Amino acid sequence: MNTTSRITSTRNGPRRSSWLGAMALSVLLGTASHAVLAAELVVVEASGISLEAGTSLDAAKSLKLPEGARVTLITEDGATIKLVGPFDGVPTAAAGGSGGIGASLGGLVASRGADTANLGAVRAGDVAAPLPAPWVVDATRAGDVCITTGSPVVLWRAKAEAESMMALMPADRSWNAEAPWPKDAALLQLPEDVPFVDGGTFVVEMDGNSSALIVHIMPASVKAPKMVAAWLEAKGCARQRSALLKVGG
Repeated sequence: MNTTSRITSTRNGPRRSSWLGAMALSVLLGTASHAVLAAELVVVEASGISLEAGTSLDAAKSLKLPEGARVTLITEDGATIKLVGPFDGVPTAAAGGSGGIGASLGGLVASRGADTANLGAVRAGDVAAPLPAPWVVDATRAGDVCITTGSPVVLWRAKAEAESMMALMPADRSWNAEAPWPKDAALLQLPEDVPFVDGGTFVVEMDGNSSALIVHIMPASVKAPKMVAAWLEAKGCARQRSALLKVGG
């Protein structure tokens, strides 16, 4: 039987508790998709210019970059545009070079191979299983993970034959939470007030293994399904992107 468990608050210092509860699996498939009223670009990364990640830009307006400035943008149709200053004009694929969702699909097999090779250096012979849904976090593998705002973070493990004790903490160990992960439960819901920080590193310890997760929080400005897929790719969340494409966004 595949069930979901839940742990409670971890904020404000170290604490240890045991918490369980049920939740609907349907929340895992949400991607915060909203109707897009106008053509937009969203900033993924920027340096040398006062643009923050998640900022929405009008796709029809000019953008000016000083010498040495860099910006990575994604479009509603899943294209990625990288610009290097000096630049003054409308950001387009021709201006910066891009890869659309088609390129993402074309490179999916290669990226999976690279992911497996990199992880294999840590755990020889251990091949990553496909994620059951786009917005679950594999608690057993180190690397980049992507989460959304406004939805609970749900940890996942491929093997749920036995009960495990799971510990979660930030890299600086400023707080710690522990919870039993019951037998036959593949999913474990985290409390909504876990203080995840965009770009922060969090450590999951379980069954004698430790996995460092670099968390990327998807901004609300990333709306269109293909834009979501492009954002996942840009942040290194290839397995989540694969799961998203599998369910059709």
